[in-house]
Amino acid sequence: MILDSFDSAEEDFRRRQVIEARNEAATILAALDKGKKSPAWGHLTTDEKKKIAKMEKALVAVKYGRRLSGDPQSHRRAESRHNPTRRTDDGQRSLYRAER
Repeated sequence: MILDSFDSAEEDFRRRQVIEARNEAATILAALDKGKKSPAWGHLTTDEKKKIAKMEKALVAVKYGRRLSGDPQSHRRAESRHNPTRRTDDGQRSLYRAER
């Protein structure tokens, strides 16, 4: 009985990770939509906009549950690669631009 509870706990944890990844993808996509309406959007180069569109496509796949691979962690990895925010020391999110 205890072993069964461990098995179900692992499955519950995996499901929760997928749900959290989908929610995070939805949050990022909402921020992206807001960003597209910003005057700063016009300052991006065509190449930058193409990269963002490619990342957006991957996030849409995560949001709607299309598997990027057979690995449940792939959702989280894809989302973290495309997340344009990071957490600051006080837990707030801030936009950053990766140095090239």
